[in-house]
Amino acid sequence: MEDELRKLSHAIEQSPSAVMITNSKGSIEYVNPKFTQVTGYTPEEVLGKNPRILKSDTIPSEEYRQLWETITSGGEWRGEFCNKRKDGGCYWEYASISGVRNHKGDITHFIAVKEDITERKRAEDERNKHIKELENLMSYSTIMNDEVHEETLLRHMSSAIQEHFNPDIMAIIMLDRERNMLYVPLIEPSMPVSEFIKNEVILDPLLCNVIKTRRECIVMIWRGKTNTVGNCNNWLRFAV
Repeated sequence: MEDELRKLSHAIEQSPSAVMITNSKGSIEYVNPKFTQVTGYTPEEVLGKNPRILKSDTIPSEEYRQLWETITSGGEWRGEFCNKRKDGGCYWEYASISGVRNHKGDITHFIAVKEDITERKRAEDERNKHIKELENLMSYSTIMNDEVHEETLLRHMSSAIQEHFNPDIMAIIMLDRERNMLYVPLIEPSMPVSEFIKNEVILDPLLCNVIKTRRECIVMIWRGKTNTVGNCNNWLRFAV
């Protein structure tokens, strides 16, 4: 029996997965070296504490409540967490948590075996981002090849840009080539053009020349601060 326990202890110590054991009330009694590697916490820093020290603000409290109800009723919980390291950085992990019973059938401890899936989640986010970009390109390609009203096109552009960049304020400024004048067909959130130009945008005298040498339609996005055309990092250009 002692030999078996020694083997089990060695396996947990050398495990590539983080292992945490708590008592029935949720106080941490053991963590393995992988736990320290992933979280930055030493055993001395977490023993006697609740696993909520790893909690981030990204997971709803309801999910934690369901987890606790599952394992205290004798079930096994499996799922993903976004937790917080000792240094404040966030990481993702896939966890399997279940109870340990004594000879009477009472749950005395809980064991959590956790795998760091941060890189996998990052790769998934990148893939989803590229898929969304391709969908937008296909959507734009379709809309550009169709005969559509200007308002429909601008609304479509506005929706896609707001979803991607989430700006505080967005405006589409266009050039009337015949009159060599600028006009603002769309502002989000809606406001009078006079208020938009007076309070939010400084129009540089060279703006018309910049537009002429680039594209017909400029989309400007920013986060609650005044911009001039000289700050070209905040300008996106679309051909119409």
